[in-house]
Amino acid sequence: MSQNTNINHLLSPTFFIRQNKYLGNPIVCDIRTTSLHSGITGFSYGLKKRKILKAAIGEYSERLASIKSFNTDPQEPQNPKVKAFSLYNSDIISVPAKSIFLNFDLPIFRNVNIDELKNSFSDSCGYAAHWFSKDAIENGYLEFIERQSLIYLWLSRLVPKSISLNDLPTSKLYNRINVLSQTLEKFKLFNISIVEDVYVVCAIGFHDNAFSIACNASFDIEKSIEGCVNEFMMIFESSKNQSIGNKIKSDNVFMQNFYNTSIDSFKKEYDFLLNDTTEKFEISLYKNHYNKFPLFNSVKNFVEKFNVNVYATFVDNPTNQRMKVVKVFSPDCFPHMGTEGFDPNVYKICESLPSNDFPNKFKTILFA
Repeated sequence: MSQNTNINHLLSPTFFIRQNKYLGNPIVCDIRTTSLHSGITGFSYGLKKRKILKAAIGEYSERLASIKSFNTDPQEPQNPKVKAFSLYNSDIISVPAKSIFLNFDLPIFRNVNIDELKNSFSDSCGYAAHWFSKDAIENGYLEFIERQSLIYLWLSRLVPKSISLNDLPTSKLYNRINVLSQTLEKFKLFNISIVEDVYVVCAIGFHDNAFSIACNASFDIEKSIEGCVNEFMMIFESSKNQSIGNKIKSDNVFMQNFYNTSIDSFKKEYDFLLNDTTEKFEISLYKNHYNKFPLFNSVKNFVEKFNVNVYATFVDNPTNQRMKVVKVFSPDCFPHMGTEGFDPNVYKICESLPSNDFPNKFKTILFA
């Protein structure tokens, strides 16, 4: 079943909502608009309709702001910049606009050398949207930590601590994941976080020719696992639809690469996760301690652990100024998911990571 909702007379985005008869009847929400840019979409998957609607609207707002911003920069037309503020201290910096926005056809770039833009790349790492600024910053920070952890996992191929299915915190969550572990040929959970006070749960698995890998970050272990499982199932279903051999074309280079990968290639790329692991992540030892850390204490811990700084910049939402859109980033950390396009060793964060030996350096990350 699908239903259409017109939330803006100018953009006319369309809501598609459907419920699948699988694993507790999960709900899928897909928001799109055909009048602007193919990258302006919002997608969410879960069991609670209100929650997945909010998540889809949030993602749609992020993409809209990053792709259709009306910002201009008359002061430096050939080198447009935006202001950002530190989440750790009072520092204000200017950063290149090309590292923030996802669309280089915006008015802000009209005077920039086209060859320079062709060699530039940015993605949605650290983007978040919310009605309240504090919540937008917190969500952006968690997404930033998630992506830093995922990029490090890919580059280093170090085996993280696995989460025992028997140690899951609630029976409802356990039952849902237990179905996955018994239904799929392989299903595993890990905590891949590079910091101690944020959970970044990673789920990976496959069955027949369909496969999936997903991540989610939270201060709360249950929310991290639940969000990760929702994303895992969303990607798995898309993979299952593609496994019949159809090649897909997408403006999203990561998505196109992922869904056009064979099951054998997927297993080979992630053999370090799919093989048996011995070290376990004991949830019971950490849960009561970790989720007491508020946002700014966690930022302080991250900054001091890696001797870096973390910044945020607000991006204008062209249709709804009440919706706050933020990007959290650090010039000292991995810049984006395009791992084939940068040398990780030049970033300061690598000085304090467990390993700076990267077998996957300059190799495209396999992640949707």
